[in-house]
Amino acid sequence: MKPLDRIRAHSQTQNAAPAAEQRPRRGRPVGSKAPTMAKATWLQVEDFYFLRSVINGLSASDSYYRYYSHLSYDSNGNVIVPHGNSLNTLSQSLVGDIQTAAQKSMLNAVHRESVELGKELPEDSTDVIARMNVEIDFENWVCTIPDGMYSENELPERYQEFLEENKVEDSAADKIVNRSIAIQNKIRALNYLQTELAKRPLHRKTAESGSLRKSPTRLKRRTSPPLKV
Repeated sequence: MKPLDRIRAHSQTQNAAPAAEQRPRRGRPVGSKAPTMAKATWLQVEDFYFLRSVINGLSASDSYYRYYSHLSYDSNGNVIVPHGNSLNTLSQSLVGDIQTAAQKSMLNAVHRESVELGKELPEDSTDVIARMNVEIDFENWVCTIPDGMYSENELPERYQEFLEENKVEDSAADKIVNRSIAIQNKIRALNYLQTELAKRPLHRKTAESGSLRKSPTRLKRRTSPPLKV
């Protein structure tokens, strides 16, 4: 399902007036030979890429341009990027469609991860200076542990344990670390759900979209990764 179609479908569902009660018609239902609307919520890998990018903090418009530009363009080949509430609607409808698809799965893990995906992130209410101080303390802590002792994804939880064990009271650090862990949990859930629910990428026309975009290669470094906020 193309992103603009998903936005329109979601908007129509939200704004639709209650259907008037009608007497049942006799005979075969109209359109009984037409494809069912189940295909309308098919999830493509592009949908997961877009949602993952938004959760990681990239703006919705930049995420849309990066992952949907080959599916959303005008007659002149210019990329059409929705604005304002439309992009928020797309993110929300994607989460809803993923959870709807997960309900049809027989795997308990799919149900569990879909619930995790739907959880609200803690509010990012820490000011810039406090965040910078927390990141500096976090990086200093990372330098004290052996290289490779923990994976990058484990670091926020291990840092949280370090603060608790040493009884360090820092409300800003608690907020930032908790939010970082919540983001990682969402990304983990999304990654798993993608492997179970996503269809193959939609067809790309080479002349219009060019080569596939690849994420930049992450350089190996000793410095600690920033906390995801």
